[in-house]
Amino acid sequence: MKLKRLLCAAASAVFCLSLAGCVISAPQTVLTVDGEPIPAGLYLSYQYSAYAEATSQLSSSEELEDATIEGVPADEWVHTRTIELIRRHVYVERAFEAQGLSIPEDEAASAQSASDQYYEANEELIAANGIGKESYRIFYMNQVKYSALLEAYLEEHRSDVQLDEAKEYMDFTYAHIYQLALPSTDTSYQLLDEDAAAALMDAANKAIDKMKAEGSTLDEVADEVLEEVLPLSGREYTDSSVSEYLSERYVSEDSTLYGKDFSLAMLAAEVGSCGLYTASTSPVLYEKLPNYETDEQFEAEHFAAIADEINAAAFEEDVAQQAGALSLEEDASAVRTYSVHNIKTEV
Repeated sequence: MKLKRLLCAAASAVFCLSLAGCVISAPQTVLTVDGEPIPAGLYLSYQYSAYAEATSQLSSSEELEDATIEGVPADEWVHTRTIELIRRHVYVERAFEAQGLSIPEDEAASAQSASDQYYEANEELIAANGIGKESYRIFYMNQVKYSALLEAYLEEHRSDVQLDEAKEYMDFTYAHIYQLALPSTDTSYQLLDEDAAAALMDAANKAIDKMKAEGSTLDEVADEVLEEVLPLSGREYTDSSVSEYLSERYVSEDSTLYGKDFSLAMLAAEVGSCGLYTASTSPVLYEKLPNYETDEQFEAEHFAAIADEINAAAFEEDVAQQAGALSLEEDASAVRTYSVHNIKTEV
C-alpha cells in the first residue's frame, strides 16, 4: 500500500536519478539553512530530484521552460521544491542525531556500497554535472536516515490509531474490486475490427445484465465471458484464462494500472455495483467488493498496515512543517549559476 511506497520513495528516487546540474567554476556554497551552509554538490542533487518530480507531471510534448505546475512556472516550482527538500535534509540530519538513532553497521555498509556503485556506474554524467562522490553519498544516506526516523515514529505511534479511524480511512482511500480485462486488440496488437469490437461489447453487457439479474459475481461469469470474447481477438480460451485476465485488487487515487480516472470511478462506485469501464486501453468489467467483511477480518488483515499508513502521513506532514520553519539564506548569484535550465540528462 502507500506505506511501502513511502518507505522506499526516497531510495527509489536515488536509483532512478539521471542526475544533473551545470558547469561549475564557482561558487561552492549555494545557500544556508538555519546557519548550515549547503554545498553545490548537495544542492544539485536535490535540484535534480525536484526536476524529476516536475518532469513526471508534464506531458511528453511539454518543455520545462514553457510549462506550469500547480499554477506557477515549472522552473519556479522546481526551485521551490529544491528548497523544501534541502530544508528536509537538514531537519533529518538533526532529528536523527537528536533521537540517538543509528543505522546497523551492515545496513550502513550496504547502503554506502549501493551509493558508490551507482555513482561509479554513472560517473561520467554525474561528475560532468558537478556532483562529487561524497556529495552523492551524503544525499543517499540522508534518505536512509529519513526511513529510520519514519520507522521509529511508526513504532512509537502504532497504538495511537483507533479501529474506527482506520476503517474510515480505508473506506475513503481504497476500493476493493474484481476486474476482468477484455482484449481490444488481436494477437498482433491491431485493434479489433468493427464487428469483433461490437461482439465484445455485447458479451460484456450480457455479463453485466446477468450479474444484476441473478446476483452473480464477476468471478462466476468470467469463464463464460472469456470463452466468448477471446476468440474474437484470435486468442484461445484455456483453463488458465480466468487467472490471466481476472484480478482482485485494492485501488486508490494513486493507482496507475488503468489511470487515475478509473481509480476515481471505483472509489465513487457503490459496494456491490458492477459495470464496464471503457475509457482505458482495453474495456474492463468490474465489480466493487467490500473492503472487508467483518471487523475481525479488518483487524486481522488490514489494521496494522492502515495504522502505519495513517501515521506515515502524519510523520511526513510533521517533518514538512518543522523543516519548513528552518531559516533560509540564498546566494542569489549562486542560484543563478546553478539554474535548473542548465540540467543535463546526457553527456
